[in-house]
This record gives sequence, C-alpha cells and structure tokens, in this order.
Amino acid sequence: MDRIALAASMMTETELEERFIDGTAETIPNSVLESAAYDNMKLIGPPSYTPEELDFARALIGSYEAAPDKTEAQQREGILSAEEIQYINDMSDNCRSPMLDFVFPHRTSGRCEMGSTDVGDVSWQTPTVQVNTAAFPNNCPGHSWQNVSCGASSIGDKALLYAGKIIAACAIDLLGSPELLKKARAEFEERTAAGYECPVPQDAVPTAL
Repeated sequence: MDRIALAASMMTETELEERFIDGTAETIPNSVLESAAYDNMKLIGPPSYTPEELDFARALIGSYEAAPDKTEAQQREGILSAEEIQYINDMSDNCRSPMLDFVFPHRTSGRCEMGSTDVGDVSWQTPTVQVNTAAFPNNCPGHSWQNVSCGASSIGDKALLYAGKIIAACAIDLLGSPELLKKARAEFEERTAAGYECPVPQDAVPTAL
C-alpha cells in the first residue's frame, strides 16, 4: 500500500486489499511479416506535411520541455548503431525537424522493450506484425495532451491513413502469395513451439462490490 492509499484509509477508516487480475504476454516477432510491412512502408512513402501542419507541430513542441538527446545512450547500450544515428540526424536536421517524415531502415533486435499491449497475447495465437507511424511531433512526451490534440488534427489523420495503407498492402501481398504466408506461419510455429501460457491467473475475475 502506498503512502497516499495508507493516508486515505486512516482518514476514512477503510481497508484496501490489492488483488492481481490482469497480465499480458510478451510479443512474438515475425521477421517475414516485418519485411513485408517495411517494403510497403517504403513503396507507399511517409506522409508529407503542409506549412500549417508544421507550424502546429512547432507550437506543440514549444509547449513542453525538450527531451534530452538519447542517441549517445542508445548507441552505448546497443539500441542504435552509429550508422543508424547518423541516418536519423541526416534525415531530421539533427532531430530538430518538427515531424519525422522518413522511413527508418528495417532492423531486427533481440532487445526487450518495456510497454504493455494485448497484441502480445494475440501474437501467440497467429503470425503478427505491428507498424509505427508518426502521429505527433518529434520528441512529444507520451500520454500527454499534446499527443491527444494530434488525434483530432490532420497530422493524426495522415498517420492513421498511412498505417491503414501499409496494412492493406500487406494483406494483398499475403493473399496473392501463399508462399509468403507459409513462411510467416513456419516462423510463427518455430517461435511459439514452447506453447502459450496465459499470464492472467485462472481465478482472476473482475468483482463489483
């Protein structure tokens, strides 16, 4: 029990019991589908932005404290290579561009990245791929009102449409190439050979008091 909950319980004479009722599994990658998605990202090309959209992005950037440059730490920790960092700097005016309007080269990494998503559990049931598109300004803090404001803007619309086109193009590739689908399935079977174990306890069910 944290200090806030403890203080509240003392003032209101209530009791708090913490019960674990949720959990997510790690995401199983699929390099076959990743390569197909990357090829379509390059083929379709990232969105371009109007002067008004870039002004809007700059205004949002001006409303939050600039994030520290993480490139040196990422290179030191093996997240990015020196060549990848140079590519980012070349394409983004040393990360000063308000929007990242380029496709980052496809890379495979065994490094674990922290986060939470039920897509991880889906990826244990069928071959799965995810794509990331720029839906808000460069270095915009996560879970912020600046993020949310872009959802109702043309910047957010363009990110969604770009992702939708990539997904649709991948579906066309898979429907038109049984061999590609077979390779993706074979990789999936190999990666999930140990079997899926749901991380949510069997007796974990929501309760209403």
